[in-house]
Amino acid sequence: TMEMMARILGDMSSYTVQEELYFDLDAFIESKPSEDQPFYRELCKTHAFSSFLDSRLLHPEKRDYFAAEPELKSSSLLASYLYLRGMFNVARGNKIEALEDFFAVSTWNVQLFPHE
Repeated sequence: TMEMMARILGDMSSYTVQEELYFDLDAFIESKPSEDQPFYRELCKTHAFSSFLDSRLLHPEKRDYFAAEPELKSSSLLASYLYLRGMFNVARGNKIEALEDFFAVSTWNVQLFPHE
């Protein structure tokens, strides 16, 4: 969802140079915790990221409510992030890291897991 993208990528404006419409992708990824960097590298290759970045570069006056108010970060957003990162770890074959993320999800929002 747009809310999740805005919250996960909310600090990306710190890495844009508006005069040149340039985004410092390497600095952005390096600013993230080392254990999250592979996730952000893959995320930044997606069409959703490109669209989000283009929107921010072409319309810098637009600010997302979610990115502007960091204290509004919810436990459900954190759970969504952990679930997404867990799925990323599964895809990369990092089973232990995936299990750690999925276990952490259950602390924040167990409803993200499929059930019968």
